[in-house]
Amino acid sequence: MAHFDRVIPPGGEGKIKLSVNTKGYRGNVSKSARVFSNDPVNNVLRLALKAKILMFIELTPSRLIMRGDGTKILTGELQVSSQMDKPLELTPASFSLEDKISYTMEEVEKGKVFKFSFTTKAVAEAGYKGYLNIKTNFPEKPELRVNVSVNIKKPPRIKMSKRTVRMRGRMGNELSSEVTIETTDDEPLSLSPKKQTFPEKLSYVVEEVEKGKKFKVRFVTKPAQRAETYQGSLTFGTNYKDQPTLRIHVVVQVK
Repeated sequence: MAHFDRVIPPGGEGKIKLSVNTKGYRGNVSKSARVFSNDPVNNVLRLALKAKILMFIELTPSRLIMRGDGTKILTGELQVSSQMDKPLELTPASFSLEDKISYTMEEVEKGKVFKFSFTTKAVAEAGYKGYLNIKTNFPEKPELRVNVSVNIKKPPRIKMSKRTVRMRGRMGNELSSEVTIETTDDEPLSLSPKKQTFPEKLSYVVEEVEKGKKFKVRFVTKPAQRAETYQGSLTFGTNYKDQPTLRIHVVVQVK
Protein backbone atom coordinates (compact mmCIF):
# COMPACT_ATOMS: atom_id res chain seq x y z
CA MET A 1 0.00 0.00 0.00
CA ALA A 2 1.32 3.44 -0.93
CA HIS A 3 0.65 6.98 0.32
CA PHE A 4 2.38 9.87 -1.44
CA ASP A 5 2.26 13.55 -2.34
CA ARG A 6 0.74 13.75 -5.79
CA VAL A 7 2.06 17.24 -6.58
CA ILE A 8 5.56 18.54 -5.76
CA PRO A 9 6.26 22.25 -6.45
CA PRO A 10 9.46 23.22 -8.33
CA GLY A 11 12.44 23.01 -5.98
CA GLY A 12 10.26 21.30 -3.34
CA GLU A 13 10.16 17.78 -1.99
CA GLY A 14 7.52 15.13 -1.57
CA LYS A 15 7.12 12.03 0.55
CA ILE A 16 6.25 8.49 -0.39
CA LYS A 17 5.18 6.03 2.29
CA LEU A 18 5.10 2.35 1.41
CA SER A 19 3.74 -0.32 3.72
CA VAL A 20 3.80 -4.11 3.34
CA ASN A 21 1.50 -6.60 5.02
CA THR A 22 3.97 -9.19 6.35
CA LYS A 23 1.35 -11.71 7.44
CA GLY A 24 2.41 -15.14 6.24
CA TYR A 25 6.00 -14.07 5.52
CA ARG A 26 9.15 -15.15 7.30
CA GLY A 27 12.87 -14.54 6.87
CA ASN A 28 14.20 -12.17 4.20
CA VAL A 29 11.53 -10.40 2.14
CA SER A 30 12.07 -8.17 -0.90
CA LYS A 31 9.42 -5.93 -2.46
CA SER A 32 9.57 -3.13 -5.01
CA ALA A 33 7.45 -0.25 -6.29
CA ARG A 34 7.64 1.96 -9.38
CA VAL A 35 7.07 5.72 -9.21
CA PHE A 36 5.84 7.46 -12.37
CA SER A 37 6.28 11.21 -12.81
CA ASN A 38 6.33 13.90 -15.48
CA ASP A 39 10.08 14.37 -15.13
CA PRO A 40 11.33 14.49 -18.77
CA VAL A 41 14.69 12.97 -17.83
CA ASN A 42 13.76 10.27 -15.34
CA ASN A 43 10.05 9.65 -15.41
CA VAL A 44 10.17 6.20 -13.73
CA LEU A 45 11.86 5.42 -10.43
CA ARG A 46 12.11 2.03 -8.78
CA LEU A 47 12.00 1.81 -5.00
CA ALA A 48 13.23 -1.35 -3.29
CA LEU A 49 12.13 -2.52 0.14
CA LYS A 50 13.98 -5.20 2.03
CA ALA A 51 13.09 -6.63 5.42
CA LYS A 52 13.83 -9.58 7.66
CA ILE A 53 10.70 -10.95 9.30
CA LEU A 54 11.33 -12.40 12.73
CA MET A 55 8.86 -14.90 14.14
CA PHE A 56 7.63 -14.40 17.69
CA ILE A 57 6.99 -18.12 17.92
CA GLU A 58 7.19 -20.77 15.21
CA LEU A 59 5.88 -24.34 15.16
CA THR A 60 7.76 -26.84 12.98
CA PRO A 61 5.79 -28.57 11.57
CA SER A 62 2.74 -26.35 11.95
CA ARG A 63 0.75 -29.40 13.06
CA LEU A 64 1.77 -32.91 14.07
CA ILE A 65 0.44 -35.84 12.05
CA MET A 66 1.44 -39.37 13.03
CA ARG A 67 0.70 -41.95 10.35
CA GLY A 68 0.58 -45.70 10.68
CA ASP A 69 -1.02 -48.94 9.48
CA GLY A 70 -2.52 -50.03 12.79
CA THR A 71 0.26 -52.47 13.67
CA LYS A 72 2.68 -50.51 15.89
CA ILE A 73 3.18 -47.68 18.38
CA LEU A 74 3.58 -44.30 16.69
CA THR A 75 5.96 -41.46 17.58
CA GLY A 76 6.35 -37.90 16.39
CA GLU A 77 8.24 -34.69 17.18
CA LEU A 78 7.42 -31.01 16.98
CA GLN A 79 9.68 -27.99 17.55
CA VAL A 80 8.71 -24.64 19.05
CA SER A 81 11.20 -21.83 18.48
CA SER A 82 11.53 -18.06 18.75
CA GLN A 83 13.77 -15.56 16.94
CA MET A 84 13.23 -12.76 19.44
CA ASP A 85 15.86 -11.47 21.89
CA LYS A 86 13.51 -12.06 24.80
CA PRO A 87 13.87 -15.61 26.17
CA LEU A 88 10.86 -17.82 25.43
CA GLU A 89 9.16 -19.66 28.28
CA LEU A 90 6.62 -22.42 27.70
CA THR A 91 4.18 -24.07 30.09
CA PRO A 92 1.93 -26.92 28.88
CA ALA A 93 -1.66 -26.12 29.90
CA SER A 94 -4.00 -28.87 28.67
CA PHE A 95 -3.88 -31.88 26.36
CA SER A 96 -7.08 -33.35 24.94
CA LEU A 97 -5.44 -36.68 24.05
CA GLU A 98 -3.74 -37.49 27.35
CA ASP A 99 -5.57 -40.83 27.53
CA LYS A 100 -4.17 -41.88 24.14
CA ILE A 101 -0.81 -40.09 23.77
CA SER A 102 2.03 -39.22 26.13
CA TYR A 103 4.50 -36.42 25.48
CA THR A 104 7.68 -34.84 26.83
CA MET A 105 9.06 -31.31 26.50
CA GLU A 106 12.81 -30.66 26.16
CA GLU A 107 14.50 -27.24 26.11
CA VAL A 108 17.01 -27.78 23.29
CA GLU A 109 18.37 -24.21 23.29
CA LYS A 110 17.68 -22.16 26.41
CA GLY A 111 14.96 -19.61 25.81
CA LYS A 112 14.99 -20.29 22.07
CA VAL A 113 14.13 -23.83 21.01
CA PHE A 114 11.90 -26.48 22.59
CA LYS A 115 11.21 -30.01 21.37
CA PHE A 116 7.99 -31.91 22.05
CA SER A 117 8.08 -35.68 21.59
CA PHE A 118 4.81 -37.62 21.31
CA THR A 119 4.18 -41.37 21.65
CA THR A 120 0.90 -43.24 21.33
CA LYS A 121 0.10 -45.30 24.44
CA ALA A 122 -1.32 -48.20 22.44
CA VAL A 123 -1.51 -49.46 18.87
CA ALA A 124 -4.18 -47.33 17.21
CA GLU A 125 -6.71 -49.21 15.08
CA ALA A 126 -8.49 -46.02 13.97
CA GLY A 127 -7.52 -42.39 13.56
CA TYR A 128 -8.20 -39.57 16.00
CA LYS A 129 -7.17 -35.97 16.58
CA GLY A 130 -6.86 -33.42 19.37
CA TYR A 131 -4.70 -30.56 20.59
CA LEU A 132 -2.11 -29.46 23.14
CA ASN A 133 -2.47 -25.97 24.61
CA ILE A 134 0.78 -24.27 25.68
CA LYS A 135 1.06 -20.99 27.57
CA THR A 136 3.91 -18.60 26.74
CA ASN A 137 5.46 -15.51 28.33
CA PHE A 138 4.94 -13.45 25.16
CA PRO A 139 1.97 -11.06 25.41
CA GLU A 140 1.88 -10.98 21.60
CA LYS A 141 1.24 -14.75 21.59
CA PRO A 142 0.13 -15.77 25.09
CA GLU A 143 -1.05 -19.23 24.06
CA LEU A 144 -0.19 -21.81 21.40
CA ARG A 145 -2.44 -24.58 20.17
CA VAL A 146 -0.63 -27.58 18.72
CA ASN A 147 -2.93 -29.74 16.63
CA VAL A 148 -2.11 -33.43 16.92
CA SER A 149 -3.66 -36.17 14.81
CA VAL A 150 -3.17 -39.88 14.26
CA ASN A 151 -3.96 -41.20 10.77
CA ILE A 152 -4.35 -44.95 10.34
CA LYS A 153 -4.40 -46.44 6.88
CA LYS A 154 -4.45 -50.20 6.96
CA PRO A 155 -2.94 -51.97 3.97
CA PRO A 156 -5.41 -53.85 1.78
CA ARG A 157 -5.94 -57.43 2.84
CA ILE A 158 -6.03 -58.56 -0.77
CA LYS A 159 -3.02 -58.08 -3.01
CA MET A 160 -3.01 -58.37 -6.81
CA SER A 161 0.18 -58.83 -8.83
CA LYS A 162 -1.30 -56.39 -11.38
CA ARG A 163 -4.59 -54.69 -12.06
CA THR A 164 -4.14 -54.28 -15.79
CA VAL A 165 -3.18 -57.16 -18.08
CA ARG A 166 -1.61 -56.21 -21.43
CA MET A 167 -1.13 -58.92 -24.03
CA ARG A 168 0.66 -58.13 -27.30
CA GLY A 169 1.47 -60.49 -30.13
CA ARG A 170 1.24 -61.37 -33.81
CA MET A 171 -1.61 -62.80 -35.86
CA GLY A 172 -2.09 -66.55 -35.60
CA ASN A 173 -0.51 -66.83 -32.14
CA GLU A 174 -2.18 -67.64 -28.84
CA LEU A 175 -1.54 -65.00 -26.18
CA SER A 176 -1.65 -65.57 -22.43
CA SER A 177 -0.97 -63.78 -19.16
CA GLU A 178 -1.50 -64.40 -15.45
CA VAL A 179 -2.59 -62.40 -12.40
CA THR A 180 -1.94 -63.58 -8.86
CA ILE A 181 -4.46 -62.72 -6.14
CA GLU A 182 -3.61 -63.43 -2.50
CA THR A 183 -4.64 -62.41 0.98
CA THR A 184 -2.46 -61.31 3.88
CA ASP A 185 -5.26 -61.94 6.38
CA ASP A 186 -6.03 -65.00 8.50
CA GLU A 187 -9.61 -65.04 7.23
CA PRO A 188 -9.84 -67.37 4.22
CA LEU A 189 -10.49 -65.59 0.94
CA SER A 190 -13.11 -66.73 -1.53
CA LEU A 191 -13.58 -65.41 -5.08
CA SER A 192 -16.63 -65.57 -7.31
CA PRO A 193 -16.71 -64.19 -10.89
CA LYS A 194 -19.40 -61.50 -11.15
CA LYS A 195 -19.02 -59.79 -14.51
CA GLN A 196 -16.87 -59.91 -17.62
CA THR A 197 -16.94 -57.38 -20.46
CA PHE A 198 -14.42 -58.81 -22.91
CA PRO A 199 -15.37 -60.80 -26.05
CA GLU A 200 -15.58 -64.61 -26.28
CA LYS A 201 -12.24 -64.70 -28.10
CA LEU A 202 -10.65 -64.16 -24.68
CA SER A 203 -11.11 -66.76 -21.94
CA TYR A 204 -9.84 -67.18 -18.39
CA VAL A 205 -9.28 -69.89 -15.80
CA VAL A 206 -9.12 -69.44 -12.01
CA GLU A 207 -6.83 -71.76 -10.06
CA GLU A 208 -6.77 -71.89 -6.25
CA VAL A 209 -3.05 -72.30 -5.64
CA GLU A 210 -3.29 -72.24 -1.83
CA LYS A 211 -6.69 -72.84 -0.30
CA GLY A 212 -8.25 -69.62 0.93
CA LYS A 213 -4.94 -67.80 0.49
CA LYS A 214 -3.73 -67.58 -3.08
CA PHE A 215 -5.37 -67.67 -6.50
CA LYS A 216 -4.06 -67.49 -10.04
CA VAL A 217 -6.13 -66.09 -12.91
CA ARG A 218 -4.87 -67.10 -16.35
CA PHE A 219 -6.10 -65.25 -19.45
CA VAL A 220 -5.80 -66.87 -22.90
CA THR A 221 -6.74 -65.52 -26.34
CA LYS A 222 -7.78 -67.46 -29.42
CA PRO A 223 -5.34 -67.01 -32.31
CA ALA A 224 -6.36 -63.87 -34.21
CA GLN A 225 -6.55 -63.94 -37.98
CA ARG A 226 -6.24 -60.19 -38.40
CA ALA A 227 -4.68 -57.22 -36.66
CA GLU A 228 -6.96 -55.91 -33.94
CA THR A 229 -7.10 -54.31 -30.51
CA TYR A 230 -9.76 -55.01 -27.92
CA GLN A 231 -10.18 -54.68 -24.19
CA GLY A 232 -12.50 -55.47 -21.33
CA SER A 233 -12.57 -56.32 -17.66
CA LEU A 234 -13.22 -59.17 -15.26
CA THR A 235 -14.83 -58.46 -11.88
CA PHE A 236 -14.72 -60.82 -8.90
CA GLY A 237 -16.81 -60.70 -5.76
CA THR A 238 -15.07 -61.49 -2.47
CA ASN A 239 -16.17 -62.35 1.06
CA TYR A 240 -14.26 -59.35 2.51
CA LYS A 241 -16.55 -56.47 3.40
CA ASP A 242 -13.72 -53.92 3.14
CA GLN A 243 -12.86 -55.17 -0.38
CA PRO A 244 -16.09 -56.60 -1.76
CA THR A 245 -15.00 -56.54 -5.41
CA LEU A 246 -11.80 -56.90 -7.44
CA ARG A 247 -11.50 -55.73 -11.04
CA ILE A 248 -8.90 -56.78 -13.61
CA HIS A 249 -8.64 -54.73 -16.80
CA VAL A 250 -7.46 -56.58 -19.92
CA VAL A 251 -6.00 -55.05 -23.11
CA VAL A 252 -5.14 -57.20 -26.16
CA GLN A 253 -3.16 -55.91 -29.16
CA VAL A 254 -2.57 -58.12 -32.20
CA LYS A 255 -0.39 -57.01 -35.11
